[in-house]
Amino acid sequence: MLKYVTLVTSFFIFFNSYSQEDTTEQLKIFLDCNVCDHTYLKQNLGNVQFVRDQDLSDVHLFFVTQRNGSGGRSYEVDFIGKGEFETINYKLSFSTDANMTRDDERKRILENLKLGLVRFWIAKGTTTEVTINVPTPENEEEKVEEKDPWNYWVFRVGANGFFDGQESNNSSNLNFNVSARRVTDKNKFSFRVNFNENKSTFTFDGNDIIAINNSKSIRVSDVISINDHWSYGIFGNIGTSTYSNYNLFWRLRPAIEYNFFKYSESAKKQLILSYRNGLYFNDYIERSVFAEEKELLLQHSLLLGGSVRQEWGNINGEASFNQFCMMAL
Repeated sequence: MLKYVTLVTSFFIFFNSYSQEDTTEQLKIFLDCNVCDHTYLKQNLGNVQFVRDQDLSDVHLFFVTQRNGSGGRSYEVDFIGKGEFETINYKLSFSTDANMTRDDERKRILENLKLGLVRFWIAKGTTTEVTINVPTPENEEEKVEEKDPWNYWVFRVGANGFFDGQESNNSSNLNFNVSARRVTDKNKFSFRVNFNENKSTFTFDGNDIIAINNSKSIRVSDVISINDHWSYGIFGNIGTSTYSNYNLFWRLRPAIEYNFFKYSESAKKQLILSYRNGLYFNDYIERSVFAEEKELLLQHSLLLGGSVRQEWGNINGEASFNQFCMMAL
């Protein structure tokens, strides 16, 4: 009996110490990413240990992303060393495009994380399971600069809807939209057409009560960059909406904007002061609460807003002033 107890105790101590030793050898990383597939990365990124507290990590992976002109995302990943690795800090940048599937995107993220962690694995001394594949000169493909046949234009078509029915009532919704967008370093243009209809039918005492709300709108905006801080543009839209009591409405507003930080830093921090003025026209289906059937308004607004995204957290704030003046029709 004594031998049995001794054997079991020795095995337990050996197994426990082995597990601790294996855990301490792995590089501990904290993944700070709002758009990543965390489950996929944890299942496919080996030789690391994922931790939930950045203070317990060896490396803080801080992601900053924003939409790019090709319809995908631009990624900047800061590899921030902690503790014994605090002298190792650098950044990797890469992007995705609209032609990539969700699986393609997460594979590209995984490839760049592996590339960025190599230096930490070397410093940690855990390179036994790490391999690097580099094409030989004879197998290396010649890089050819590809010209965008669409000239930065991105077109989208979308449609969705639903139907829900019961014995005494039913409802349906239909939404359809078409958009065109072109984004470059100097110019950002967008155009969008939208149609939406909601229909509800209620049966009461053998009679059908039908309610239909629909809206149609066209939105256009064009923003031109003057330099790293200044930009100006024009915003317009026109449409109808039975829900909002608009037989016809249109808006036309020029604007100017100043960013206290450079545009290249806008994904991490920005502080914007903007001024807009323009015309608002409303033609109401029924007389408004202000007893107006039609109205033309002069509007101007001043806005100060900012956002900061750093490894310690996010801060967002905005303050605005708006004023409308009635104009004679």
